[in-house]
Amino acid sequence: MRFTALTPVLALVTMEAAMGACAARGAGAGSASQQSSQLVVQNDYWLDVVIYLVHGTARIRMGTVTGLSHATFHIKQGVVSTESARLLVDPIGASRGYLTDAITVMPGQLIELRVGSPLNFSTVSTR
Repeated sequence: MRFTALTPVLALVTMEAAMGACAARGAGAGSASQQSSQLVVQNDYWLDVVIYLVHGTARIRMGTVTGLSHATFHIKQGVVSTESARLLVDPIGASRGYLTDAITVMPGQLIELRVGSPLNFSTVSTR
């Protein structure tokens, strides 16, 4: 008998808790996307390349860009613990890659990497 009386109250409390959790999650999702930086890669090299974000001794794989095409990647805030990072271009099937000079990664920033042919003609810019 006691359990029957508590069942509607327990269901109501559970529903309110679930709705509150969804609302909090939805508010955080919008602000997180505004905090991410964008990496736009134009691959003018004939081989497919893998792009890594390097900071300190950590190397984070951003993704693959096929030869003679472009791709866009998102760098979430907190991925880079320091504001300075480098980009590593690793061609698939080649023995040598390309490492950019240090760049500053800030929330909401646009980073443009043009992979040149040959690789040492590659450039990086930030806005």
